Amino acid sequence: MTVLVFYKPVVQPVRQDGLYGFGWESVGKEAIEVFEIDNVKQTRAKVKQDRYVVEYFDGDPRVGGGFTRTAGRVRFTSPYTPGTTEVSVERNTLITQTVDWPAGNQLRFNGRMIEFALDKHTMIAQELVQRKCTAVTGTPITQEVVFSAYDTYDADVINFAVNKVNTILREIKATAEPCNDRPEET
Repeated sequence: MTVLVFYKPVVQPVRQDGLYGFGWESVGKEAIEVFEIDNVKQTRAKVKQDRYVVEYFDGDPRVGGGFTRTAGRVRFTSPYTPGTTEVSVERNTLITQTVDWPAGNQLRFNGRMIEFALDKHTMIAQELVQRKCTAVTGTPITQEVVFSAYDTYDADVINFAVNKVNTILREIKATAEPCNDRPEET
């Protein structure tokens, strides 16, 4: 899959139906975070995952396959906290390395694994830009490379994709200034 949608948190007034859609890609339900905002008290609280479900419009991902997920929605399964005026749906991709070559297959090219790793790094770069007051990137923060599990190794395509992600990360590092801390960091 490609990462073509620029990430921006979705903030909406409280909805009676408890549904909040998002149009950006993610690595799965574990990367989606929901916050209740009380504009009167000026508070923002992370919602526990047992109070909502994440539903994707493209079905469930293959277990262990590392697919990037497309748009979806959050559906509240319990009442809002009293005083909640807005809900924010955000993506918080863990900064971990989850792609590893299976034992005995060191020489076998697996395009799907490489594509997932590139997608994940692209999403992390998008999130870093959103968490800064200013960050100037001349390079679009997208990932256009698509591999299947059966594609043959193409060093030029892989080098292009990796170099693009590295360029984006260098631009963020060079221009980003800290902004508001995330709630779990305060």
